[in-house]
Amino acid sequence: SSSPSSSSSSSSSPLSSRTTRAASVGADVDGYDDTNDDDDDDIIAVANDTRSSALAVLGFTINDVASLTAEDVRARYRARAKACHPDRAPTKARADEREARSNATIRVRLAYESVMKNLGVMRDGDHGIGDDGEALDPFDAATLAKYFDGAERVFVNEFACLGRQCWSSCVGKGAGRFTYADETGAARYVGDDGFGSVAANAEDAAYVAWVAAEQCPEKCIHFVTEAQRDALRGHLSRAIAGDARERDDAGALIQTLLAQAAYENGRAAGALNSRRNRVATSTWVDWY
Repeated sequence: SSSPSSSSSSSSSPLSSRTTRAASVGADVDGYDDTNDDDDDDIIAVANDTRSSALAVLGFTINDVASLTAEDVRARYRARAKACHPDRAPTKARADEREARSNATIRVRLAYESVMKNLGVMRDGDHGIGDDGEALDPFDAATLAKYFDGAERVFVNEFACLGRQCWSSCVGKGAGRFTYADETGAARYVGDDGFGSVAANAEDAAYVAWVAAEQCPEKCIHFVTEAQRDALRGHLSRAIAGDARERDDAGALIQTLLAQAAYENGRAAGALNSRRNRVATSTWVDWY
């Protein structure tokens, strides 16, 4: 799949093509070397070590805090998210290697949010409020364990979408449920609730969206929860309104959040199905 910082095809997203990018080879903005696979291994190992602090996951130390800026944190986050991303795994990588990358990507994102929050630069309103008034992260396993009711909302990653260049466009196949966004030129879901719900018009809308997702060559159509969709929509809206650097930041964050959503939603769905299928009985069973 494509991202604002790298592309798997010669075509590029209409949104990401307008962004400023770091060089695709050689030293990145924080000293990370794109060409060195050993860097990837070290970064993944630190990220997956539960003893690592948020600062350590991003490659900082406590001595850096006094002079640390939001731009420093963003630059390090972009580089480390790219280094850990499952798409960078070798073609014949084992399943556990890919899982390690996926887990590391999630921990890098959480570390980024933690450090940014402590720097006082995190925007409010991304995570919603729980029943008892606590702020919730809709991508977090604990939140999903409590509130998950199905990933039935559609979100198109407009950073990955090829727009009108796509040879298998969802807009042409989507029965009016997808359109090209004026702001980005990429596809956008405009289903029943105006931005992406397949719950209200169950079978027809769900089938159209599912077929479009299956046939999307860039795999940029995702099924997420309502809270996740709203958070992703907020990041996308800020990217559209922002400058090139903000688009890069939002693009990298959206890619990471979608990877986390796919992983955590799968786990939450399995747990939910298990609870629904559990059958209680009062019948005495003699095991001997």
